[in-house]
Amino acid sequence: LEVPANRVRGSDATAHDRRAQCEAAAVWLLEQGPIDLLIVGTGMNGHVGFNEPGADPAAGAHSLVLDTLTQAVGQKYFGGKPTPRAGITLGLRDLLAARRVLVQATGAHKAPVIQNAAAVAANASRMESDPMIPPVARFLALPNTVLAVDYAADSPLLKGK
Repeated sequence: LEVPANRVRGSDATAHDRRAQCEAAAVWLLEQGPIDLLIVGTGMNGHVGFNEPGADPAAGAHSLVLDTLTQAVGQKYFGGKPTPRAGITLGLRDLLAARRVLVQATGAHKAPVIQNAAAVAANASRMESDPMIPPVARFLALPNTVLAVDYAADSPLLKGK
């Protein structure tokens, strides 16, 4: 993609002062503008970037305790080491402001997640009234979001189930 180094920023979720990491991310976003292209996956509960169901859509960068399902599924990424119980994430306010979004989901185990999120995204009144909607549904409701799924994750949608 040849993204200039000054357009890429990460955070250290293991830092002693996670609040300072969040504040630095917020300042960087204010200075650099919104994210140009956000590429994210979705978790088994519809989370996006550690923003779990029930996450405040107005929240900016923040530190959080990870959902137990997210911790359990995340074990595969830590090679036998203990799974983190806390993390740092950009909030939904920051992520939803991205100019373009690519949400990806792979595998049959993600099919019900995508099917539910698509149904929620199509229901405007539920989007406004249900605080526990899966965050991925918020992205699917945006016109600047592209959903990329493999056949296994998409098959129930193709079959009309």
